[in-house]
Amino acid sequence: MTAGFQFFNQGNQVPGRYNTQLQFRGLTTAQFSPSFATGALFIDGIYVLNGGTSISLMDLERVEVIKGPQAAYFGRNTFGGAVNLITRDPDLTEFSGDAQVSLSGRQNNDFSVFVEGPLVEDRLSFSLSGRLYDKRGQWSATDGGRLGDEETRTVNGVLLWQPIDTLSLKLRYAYSEDRDGPAAQGFISGILNDNCTGLTIDTIQGPRQPRRYVCGPVPDIDSARVFTGQIVSSNTIIPDSVIAAGQLDPATLVAGAPQVTEVGMKRNTERLSLAATTRSANTTWR
Repeated sequence: MTAGFQFFNQGNQVPGRYNTQLQFRGLTTAQFSPSFATGALFIDGIYVLNGGTSISLMDLERVEVIKGPQAAYFGRNTFGGAVNLITRDPDLTEFSGDAQVSLSGRQNNDFSVFVEGPLVEDRLSFSLSGRLYDKRGQWSATDGGRLGDEETRTVNGVLLWQPIDTLSLKLRYAYSEDRDGPAAQGFISGILNDNCTGLTIDTIQGPRQPRRYVCGPVPDIDSARVFTGQIVSSNTIIPDSVIAAGQLDPATLVAGAPQVTEVGMKRNTERLSLAATTRSANTTWR
């Protein structure tokens, strides 16, 4: 644990694992886009746009949590701080492996495996790791479908070449798939659930409406409406505004353009990196 740092699977107003958020000292933004984040995640110094929940931790050597503005070193999105995950180098002399299994009575399961060893002793080595994460949603929508299903598959591969004692090259490839169902969350609209409107007043600029708030207890899940108009327990229903605008009419769609056929999230991520490290008597360069 690190004081002043928090990691959230859900960031800002977008439900589910679409937009994870790193928060330093409570600093955040009302924008839901990852490009407006105040904290950023890196793997071996390479920026990770999103999908922090999909990363396998089996091949990590250490975690660097750096608080405060880091734009000079890491670039944008690091006004609050940065987290840099440093992966371990495969062993050049011995084979080893590790496995972790987590099972839950609520069908929240997590399997991870890691293996490493030399291909050419003292010169060339490899490591492979994988993760399978599967969580069954606990809630049901009004149509009987589950809310909150999450699934992740991850594979990582590393080749380490050390042609001479003072130079090493590390090639790393990572692939991950996320397959999530509709999120068991929703952003309750103050306008659509307003029960304490206050008074309209006249100003120099004209009449001003009061801000819309929910006063007292939060509306029940079967009556509270999200900002697109659906009730929370029916958040997979196509909004009435979309239907009224004719946005589902085939005549208004571009031929061959992809269409939304289900609710949830599908995300495929690939990362390829090459890092060189040189060493002298008192200095290491990466």
